[in-house]
Amino acid sequence: MISSKYSPGERSTDDDLAAENTHLVAIVLCRFSEGEDGKPIPKITLSPHISKRQGEDMAEPIFHYDEASDTLYVSFAPGEAATGIALNDHMLLRINKHERRAIGLTLFDYSVLAQPTEVGPRSFPLTGLMQLSNDLRALVLDILRRPPVCQLLSLSAYTPSLVDTVPIAALQPVLVVASDT
Repeated sequence: MISSKYSPGERSTDDDLAAENTHLVAIVLCRFSEGEDGKPIPKITLSPHISKRQGEDMAEPIFHYDEASDTLYVSFAPGEAATGIALNDHMLLRINKHERRAIGLTLFDYSVLAQPTEVGPRSFPLTGLMQLSNDLRALVLDILRRPPVCQLLSLSAYTPSLVDTVPIAALQPVLVVASDT
């Protein structure tokens, strides 16, 4: 069971995530032990790029899954101001336009995005890119192709005709390695 100080439907901010969540990282079963101060201590290590233990610097992405809304929030730079780019109805990329880098990624209906089909991973058209200026679209595509975003989203294209190309993205599998330390 995931506990939260937020009521169902209420959203936390990236600042709240950075300050309060030091071990809830994704949709996984975690084992915790109780520390001397009564606070939970994580007994799981997530790999390769999903790792955060209590007290460590936040050099790695922070993952927060909201079960009630089926939303996965990924913060690459918690607390930084960002411009939100709706990639489609399920994906919101937050970027720092001046520094040309990703700040965060929000995945709505995460369980649908992550569910494979019998022929492979689900891909979703990035319909929001068509609403952007050419310069902003080029910037967003560049950010999508680089870490840390390319570690979570696989970018490709659907070509309905010889002259049309529609960018699509699929969620990359998240590797989880459990340990007892």
